Amino acid sequence: MSYSIEPLKDRDVEEAAALFKKTAMKIPYYTKKALLGYAAENTPTELRRKMKLKNHMMHVAKHNRKIIGLDFGHTEYGVGVSDWMLIDSAHRHKGVGMRLFSNFEKKCYSMGCHKLQLDDRTNNKEDVYFCLKRGFKIEGILKRHWFGQDYYLWSKYIR
Repeated sequence: MSYSIEPLKDRDVEEAAALFKKTAMKIPYYTKKALLGYAAENTPTELRRKMKLKNHMMHVAKHNRKIIGLDFGHTEYGVGVSDWMLIDSAHRHKGVGMRLFSNFEKKCYSMGCHKLQLDDRTNNKEDVYFCLKRGFKIEGILKRHWFGQDYYLWSKYIR
């Protein structure tokens, strides 16, 4: 399967927000309250606002001009923070996530970051494997954190 990785463009914001909502709302390890909160942070209006921020990186994976994955992140004080990566269910386990994340790592490195960070629900076993495969280590557990749920805090030094 061929696909491209490219920056999120204004013309694609509606489609990206729809994919976010469709995909995120099916995630079984978040509470309903968390899912509604995260959906509200990723509306077309919010995505457009974030696109204007210099420290935000928003990329999509496209197959036949259709968005099949997205990766949103930002940088803070030399740390690249992966905020979200979601892949359409029909395209999971095909390397799309790995390519999106490799793109994120390269962008962070080129921006001078020395470290990457992400958080993930402690009961998301699939992402534990993904993070370990990418060379991340658990720095800690955030107990009763966002929306009262537990998260792993993962990091990886890139310099």
